[in-house]
Amino acid sequence: MDGAGLGMLPDEAFTSEPFYTDWMDTDRSQQLLGYQRHSFDDYVREMPSALGFRYLMVRAFRPLIRRYVLGLSPYYRPSGKQAGN
Repeated sequence: MDGAGLGMLPDEAFTSEPFYTDWMDTDRSQQLLGYQRHSFDDYVREMPSALGFRYLMVRAFRPLIRRYVLGLSPYYRPSGKQAGN
């Protein structure tokens, strides 16, 4: 989310339950095979240029987009609101 210009979402927007697309520990396979050429931080740094003008659009409309994305989360509730309200 940071690399896309949106900024990290609050932890409350995510579940604590494991999900099948979660991150995997690839340290051992990387030691053996040496297949990873870029770090996750490299990926985040390169994302703005890969997105081009879309990055600028996301930054310009960041508050609206964040509100929309948070509204898609079944776990996130704005301050002062209870689930189902």
